[in-house]
Amino acid sequence: MRRFTVNTMLVVVGLVLVVSVLGAQADDPEKLFLNALSEKDPQIKLEKLVRYEQQYGKQAGALSKLLYANLVLAAYPLKDYEKTVNYGGKALALEGHDAMTRMKLCLYVSTSLLLLERDVPQALVLAEEAYSHGKKFFTESADPYYRNQFVIPALKNQIVALKAGGEPDQLQSAFRKAQELYALDPSPVALQLLCDSGNQLQKAGQAEEPIAVFENLLSKRPQPEIARRLAIWLDAQSQRPKAIEYLQLSYHLDRKARTAYELAILLQADNPPLAMEYLAESFILNDPAVSPRSEEVLRQLFVNSPAAKLKPKDMEKAYEDILNAARARIQANEYPPAAPAPAAETPTPQ
Repeated sequence: MRRFTVNTMLVVVGLVLVVSVLGAQADDPEKLFLNALSEKDPQIKLEKLVRYEQQYGKQAGALSKLLYANLVLAAYPLKDYEKTVNYGGKALALEGHDAMTRMKLCLYVSTSLLLLERDVPQALVLAEEAYSHGKKFFTESADPYYRNQFVIPALKNQIVALKAGGEPDQLQSAFRKAQELYALDPSPVALQLLCDSGNQLQKAGQAEEPIAVFENLLSKRPQPEIARRLAIWLDAQSQRPKAIEYLQLSYHLDRKARTAYELAILLQADNPPLAMEYLAESFILNDPAVSPRSEEVLRQLFVNSPAAKLKPKDMEKAYEDILNAARARIQANEYPPAAPAPAAETPTPQ
């Protein structure tokens, strides 16, 4: 009985000690904060930091700067953009962050604002600051980490924000930022941003700059999408022969059903036979988004061609001949002939 009592007393004392230690920790905000920072699981770490902020945020004092910065750095990778914005505003309002932390805060809050489609002007300001820090780090160190993780994302944010603004000067700035981005990162994503920015500028009646820039890019490194966009812009400027020339170049660089269809649409009024050759190829290339429409237009042109005067059996053979010729060209990696240059106008006698 005595032994049982002693063991019981030891257990009780042990429990008291554990409770005392836990109580001491619970009463020590700094230890709770350090415990949250040392958490390895990202989601649990964020939850601990949020609980700490709710309980001690107003009295965090010197820890406030570190608290809110870490809340942002924890929330953003988890794609919790609401928390990134909410805590980011508090973090950025506090002075004394080192340049690296400030750069991350600006970039993460900027990205979150754009993803939430909220306060685009503020997103632009923060993206510009993140870009400025990132470019300085990259220039001084030549470390691609700063270019890839900060300069390029900050440029993308600036382009998105400027395009959303929609003003002529903003669209021009977006296009120039997109040029800088493409020079740093000639990726499909960067090219798409450059094309889209140029397209917005062209629609705003400022086609001269994107046309000149794309012609220069094409002379250095022929790319199908650059040639295709040039064709679209030039056709909108009533320069159809040159537009057809660039579309044919795009098609030779990358044989796509869409490009063949676009060529046919530009050719159908002045050169129906050549348009039918491209429509046949577009149909044979079997792009579900384009090929069915290509077949429809091909049949419309065919029934209005001289073949329409043939007997039904001969008509069907003539139509199949067009398709078979397209198949043979594709298989042999050959192309329809270049569109002839428009005839020179005959001078009017004086």
